[in-house]
Amino acid sequence: MRLKENRGPLAVVLVSCLALLAGVLHFTGVLGEWRDGMSLDRACRGTLARSGLVEALDGDRVASSDLDSDPGSGALTRCAVTSRDSHDSLRIDVRWGSDADDQALALRRADMTGVLGRAAPLGGDWPGAFILGGDVPQVSVLLACRNRKDESLLVSSLLSGSGGGSADGGARQAAQARLTTATAMKAAEEFGCEASGGKETTDAPDDPLGAPVPLDRANGTCAALRPSAAGARKAGVPGAMESVGQKNASLTDCFLATPGGEPGYRLSAAYGPLAKAFRALTPTRLSGEAGAVEGTNHAWATARCPGSAERAVFTLWRVHDPQKNSFAVKKRSASFEAAALKAFAGQSARAQGCSDLRLP
Repeated sequence: MRLKENRGPLAVVLVSCLALLAGVLHFTGVLGEWRDGMSLDRACRGTLARSGLVEALDGDRVASSDLDSDPGSGALTRCAVTSRDSHDSLRIDVRWGSDADDQALALRRADMTGVLGRAAPLGGDWPGAFILGGDVPQVSVLLACRNRKDESLLVSSLLSGSGGGSADGGARQAAQARLTTATAMKAAEEFGCEASGGKETTDAPDDPLGAPVPLDRANGTCAALRPSAAGARKAGVPGAMESVGQKNASLTDCFLATPGGEPGYRLSAAYGPLAKAFRALTPTRLSGEAGAVEGTNHAWATARCPGSAERAVFTLWRVHDPQKNSFAVKKRSASFEAAALKAFAGQSARAQGCSDLRLP
């Protein structure tokens, strides 16, 4: 009887101790760290990698939230990771390349007459790209699936907050690339895509909008235009602004610069799902396999490339400066523009093993 009589006080003491322990765990942050760790383990169906996460978000305390509730997104999985210290956020999107849409390029390449959304090869022999400009750097990784004909896995990340413009932005973007590539490999295993990766990305993105070099000395993404250097000088764009070339890059830009160092023309190449996303952004301006509409500021070509049913897209745009409300290239040369696009598209297509190049 005494044992039964003591159960009530014992239960009260036990509950009080548990409440005290919960309070201690809460106020010391242990409980919050445990919950954050559990959320990261589940993020993006368990495919979110930890490599580079703290460095990219500039904070030790990070937590994930699930974005899979939107069935119309077309994604296999999506999640967001936020730093409780810096409040910066990293959004991850994983989808089959065949389901790529305009959101795959964050809508920042829609106006190609500007310099935002410019792209550079990802480096480390990864088939992907950095997309720069503005305060939301993006990394896209495109893994070809050996066991799925003409299919690939597209993994993208967007870093929002201070990461794009801070003094250590380059290091944070390199960390973002490490996280995205590692996540891509985990996602490939999760979703049954047999794919090969590259090397660890340790360097900051190679922004193509750097100091111009003479076009006849270009050796990166503008190298195809070296034979056009004489014509470029006559057309008022003797300089090249470029990134280091990479044969399997899925998105690249080359800018031709005026004598004053202003970007005058923008030449771009987009392959596979990113070509599909690019065309989705500009449906009326890139319709058909090739074109150069009189009175517009662009021309485009396409080619059939291995690993995708989507034709690659090669474009030339005349750059417009919104602050001056004018074009850096005042007097256009139709013959130079045609020759420049032909040279750029031709070499870009050959580098990726493409065929059936269609020119305007």
